[in-house]
Amino acid sequence: MTQADKRAEGLTGLAETSLGVAFLRDLEHRRADRLFADPFARLFLDAAADLGASWTNVPSGPSGPSGPVSST
Repeated sequence: MTQADKRAEGLTGLAETSLGVAFLRDLEHRRADRLFADPFARLFLDAAADLGASWTNVPSGPSGPSGPVSST
């Protein structure tokens, strides 16, 4: 199996879960009132972007790092 074949298959299972966790950690890291800092979460997501990962884009605006995650 070539690298291109592996990328075409995308990521599943544990790999997607770890990217989901990194995505949430990056959201928290970008908040002004964050509870913890994780500068490596974004690097992890960037490295996985070329593998077809679905958790690589961080939104901005009211639901993203510049605003509250929840309005309730």
